[in-house]
Amino acid sequence: MLTDLVLGLLFLLVSVALHEVGHLLAGRIAGCRIHLFALGPIRLRWEGRSPRLSFNWADRVAGGFVVASPPIRRSVILPIAVLIAGGPGLNLLLASFALGLYQAVPKGGALRQPSLLFAIISLLTALIALNPFRRGLASDGLRLWRLWRGGPPAERDAALFTLTGLDHRGVRPARWPADLLARCLEPADSSTDEAAARIMAYYAALDRGEPVTAAVHLERAIAVIEKQPRSVRAPYYLEAAFAAAFIHADADRAEAYLRQAEDAPDIEPCVWLRCEAALLLSQAQPTAALERLDLALALLARKQERTGTDYLEARLLRDLHARGERAIRPRR
Repeated sequence: MLTDLVLGLLFLLVSVALHEVGHLLAGRIAGCRIHLFALGPIRLRWEGRSPRLSFNWADRVAGGFVVASPPIRRSVILPIAVLIAGGPGLNLLLASFALGLYQAVPKGGALRQPSLLFAIISLLTALIALNPFRRGLASDGLRLWRLWRGGPPAERDAALFTLTGLDHRGVRPARWPADLLARCLEPADSSTDEAAARIMAYYAALDRGEPVTAAVHLERAIAVIEKQPRSVRAPYYLEAAFAAAFIHADADRAEAYLRQAEDAPDIEPCVWLRCEAALLLSQAQPTAALERLDLALALLARKQERTGTDYLEARLLRDLHARGERAIRPRR
């Protein structure tokens, strides 16, 4: 019994890993440019043609993900659909192979039971991924369904996919194409995808120096994610704390949002320090704010690969640092 349990857990890990490999291989076949392959703490980041291996032990992402850019063409829906289908498709293919092996092995054979167990786990992995009714983040099945149906939801999925790829290529938000950002914002259906689109538009507006527009997008994102789990809400609340302090100079509101994001998993230390520093500046505590900003800038400088939003992060940290220095200068 214990052996079966250990074997089942091992097969589950292998099945999830192969699911992500399926996304990667299908993306390559469809002509997508792969930027990042993540599986637990393991990271493979492509710089040119060669992947670079790294580890992020602080990341608590369960399973994995693939970040890619579709080929430049009029419609990017087909290559994105191929990439998405690759994960559950490989699971189904391997389940069929394992089931065939189970039938081929004589009763009592050493591979008979393990092959059946692997077939069941692979099939379940595919079915869970293809389930379009799963709550939380959109499943592979829901995304494929929307891409097949077409219309604004499909265009939004394709635009978000492309913008995420641009971000991982190091394209800063101010340079993200306006047409992609516009396609991201429709439809206004109060989904997690709309919230993700709004946060992308928020970053782009901030980087363009349009804080009022940024605040409008962020407020809509906050309204959308109110019913989501705390782990989903926390990053949005963190940015809301920053906007309340940095844009609106509302220390009480910023502190309330920051409290709601406390102890949440997967928060970038630089982001947390930026938001905390913005709050401290709004509370007339520039010395404490500068300490956090110096630490955040040092942490950001150590990052081996920078995304487009990392360049925005650096700019915001420098802007806050300049505010802190101006606030403290008259006291010296």
